[in-house]
Amino acid sequence: MNEFWVVFYHKTNMQELAAYTLRGTFSGEMEATVELLSAERGIPKDEIWIILENRGGRKA
Repeated sequence: MNEFWVVFYHKTNMQELAAYTLRGTFSGEMEATVELLSAERGIPKDEIWIILENRGGRKA
């Protein structure tokens, strides 16, 4: 079963920084994740892209 994932990339080299499924997310979660990734990795927030991807999910 495929499901949608929120994927965070460093825009310079398109390295995947983090990803989670849309299922169960809360309002403001994407912004909070960008803040955290920026602080942890020393990347300016405007260099983190958020892309919604359809990926394989868990088997039902």
